[in-house]
Amino acid sequence: MVDGRMLIDAGRYLGADEAAIMAAGTAAIGKIWDLPEAQAAFNG
Repeated sequence: MVDGRMLIDAGRYLGADEAAIMAAGTAAIGKIWDLPEAQAAFNG
């Protein structure tokens, strides 16, 4: 609880659309992986 509001219940975040947060995070990671710098760092 934060300031009297329940934010997490049974391991789930209640403050926003969890699916939308996951989709935005997945899209951001995809953009990072597509960068030439990331490819060079992880592919040798």
